[in-house]
Amino acid sequence: MNQNGEPEMTEERRGTTDNPVFPKQILSVVGDPMYEDESDNSGSRWPVIGVAFLVAVFFIWALGRMIDHYQATQSFWGSIDYASIVFVLFAIYYLLGQALTSYHLRLTDTALICEYRTWFRMHRTEIPYDCLYGVHTHKARVANNVKFRYKWRWYSLLDSRLLYALFCKIPRPGKKPQFGRALFKAEPQFLLGLNEYLPGRVGITEEETTYHVLLDESKRMDEVERLKAARKQAK
Repeated sequence: MNQNGEPEMTEERRGTTDNPVFPKQILSVVGDPMYEDESDNSGSRWPVIGVAFLVAVFFIWALGRMIDHYQATQSFWGSIDYASIVFVLFAIYYLLGQALTSYHLRLTDTALICEYRTWFRMHRTEIPYDCLYGVHTHKARVANNVKFRYKWRWYSLLDSRLLYALFCKIPRPGKKPQFGRALFKAEPQFLLGLNEYLPGRVGITEEETTYHVLLDESKRMDEVERLKAARKQAK
């Protein structure tokens, strides 16, 4: 409490589940809200270069083994290590795909939409706002209280911006809903725009996002039990 009897704000300006408060990095954003955002592929290329270097070292090592085997057996086809070749080709495919793919995020009146093109087709994911639980800064964890059936990755390896995560549910009529998590990178102004459609759920902590998931699931289970009890009474 301060001298006026008002609660003091912490440095991170964290709120509670009843009164969410946005972190300072969101509150201090300068500029107007954005409703569309594109991947920024102009970031550091060193992570990609590092992985590519490891793949090249593995390929040289596998090539040396194949040459040694050929010299010993004089069998060209028998000396080919098909597993290593497939691994190297897949690694190159993955690196190029993750580094060069551009992700387009868009806010509509009803949903958050992500569109991106891979080597073979165009992908589009649409998540209604009423299925979103919250958006928070992502931190890698060994375990989470929520079991995700779907996981999406909406950012380029070359994008050096801050990584965010959103939790959502995938309704299934007559069945238990499933949960999804999407990792994405965007400008802070895009989060301001998202906050207009998801007030009080953007910039909260991961614990609060998880709380909303568990609270919603608890309400669903209570409703299931109520319906079961009503059926028994009807009999």
